[in-house]
Amino acid sequence: DFGLAKLRGMSRLTVAGSSLGTPSYMSPELASQEDAGPESDLWALGVLLYEMLVGHCPFRGGNPQAVIHSILGAEPEPMPADLELPSELRELVNSLLVKEPADRPSDATGIAGALLELLGDAPPGLVSVAAWSRRPLVRRASTWVWAAMAVTVIVFGLSLLSRKLPAVAPAGSPDPELSTAATPRPHPNSIVVLPLANRSSDPEQEYFSDGISEELLNLLTRIPELRVTSRTSAFSFKGQSLSAPEIARRLNVANVLEGSVRRDGDQVRISVQLIDAVSDTPRWSESYHRTLEDIFAIQDEIAADVATQLEVQLLGDPPTVEKVDPVAYELILQARRFANRSTADGLESAGQLLRRAIAIDPDSATAWAELAGVYSEQTGVGERSSTEGVRLAREATDRALAIDPNHVLALVQLSTIARMFDQDLAAAARYTSRPSASNLTTNWRSTLLAC
Repeated sequence: DFGLAKLRGMSRLTVAGSSLGTPSYMSPELASQEDAGPESDLWALGVLLYEMLVGHCPFRGGNPQAVIHSILGAEPEPMPADLELPSELRELVNSLLVKEPADRPSDATGIAGALLELLGDAPPGLVSVAAWSRRPLVRRASTWVWAAMAVTVIVFGLSLLSRKLPAVAPAGSPDPELSTAATPRPHPNSIVVLPLANRSSDPEQEYFSDGISEELLNLLTRIPELRVTSRTSAFSFKGQSLSAPEIARRLNVANVLEGSVRRDGDQVRISVQLIDAVSDTPRWSESYHRTLEDIFAIQDEIAADVATQLEVQLLGDPPTVEKVDPVAYELILQARRFANRSTADGLESAGQLLRRAIAIDPDSATAWAELAGVYSEQTGVGERSSTEGVRLAREATDRALAIDPNHVLALVQLSTIARMFDQDLAAAARYTSRPSASNLTTNWRSTLLAC
């Protein structure tokens, strides 16, 4: 959240046009996908200090979108008057949470010096750059607050040093940026499913190839013996002319699944290739030419073939894709493309498409679960009231689970409702830990529990 995140061999992740990070700690410019500089780092520090002092973040909401709306348009909640804090500390934190980057402090060293001065243990060099009041401080804050502040200053100071001091390598040693010694060896069953290329004559069919890619990824994720890279990471390489070994190196995986989709009417041809990223050689390749009605069988076969090629010993039956009416399935894939935009218009279009899919196939748990996600996001962007959005999301999730009690997306939606709207972390954990959620991957469960 301080803008330090990098992937080896890639430029800094915190860049214009991306909104990476935990929403509560994102600066207004980062939340609106504008240029983010040192002032964004100091905003995140201000949020963290506020949270340590008050007990919650200054900008809150029922879900990530609501938090971002608060960051962009609301002022931070005033720190309670009954907190016995030095006025200088209040002023410092408030100065870090100013909306305009140019009006925020830009000198991290000065902030560190001011914090150390408030603690009464600042080296002279740092005190000299502190741009805050020299009035005597009233030290009435509780001991835990000062201890927490001290830890923050130490960690923040170390991050400053890491930015300023170059690493000194022994003579003759390789460039640390080029060395792979520090990178753990990828797990032999780790894999990334790259977006399948659209080879159809119609460019608008890209939603179909992307949808098939996501379905394959989700299907492989349900094989506990595999370690599958997330959709966000996999799709971040879409459109980039990088070799399979380079992508695998950046993601620290041993295998890459790539391919293409060609569609002509109800005829579908899917070609896939499993690549050993270490040797850059194909382990297996296959083409599947079927009708649209057989699209689910193709995905099942690909997942089973990948598991076989990786010599995975399945502990149970291989997972299978939910069978949906072909027309409804296509509407679901179109809806997913609109929903991924996370805009009011996109969510409205997604909702309409999903309701059409449900009218065709009311027993599609996937359509109901996707619709629940749309209702939740509409609440976040202010298109629905919290009461209405949560009610509709619950109803759609309940319909999905009534059809398939083990439906992963529905369980995730139920957990999200409990966590984001009900503020009930225990219930959120229960939804992803109950026996009926046995096919929920460890990565998703641990992520939800961490949240």
